[in-house]
Amino acid sequence: MNCPECNNTMSSGISKCNIGFYDIVDIKGNLLMRWKSHDIDSNNTEIGTSVECEYCQTCNVVIHLG
Repeated sequence: MNCPECNNTMSSGISKCNIGFYDIVDIKGNLLMRWKSHDIDSNNTEIGTSVECEYCQTCNVVIHLG
């Protein structure tokens, strides 16, 4: 899949909601990219959830696949 913004090839990863940030990690949980910050309360059920994604490190575009 190519990035809709810059046309570079996108990489596969997992978008994970952590306290304060959405991170892109690999299947072993290694941080690949800090995508964006958020103000979701730490008790919210979204914290700790994850979804497969494609991401572009060049322009920070993330496309959720699930």
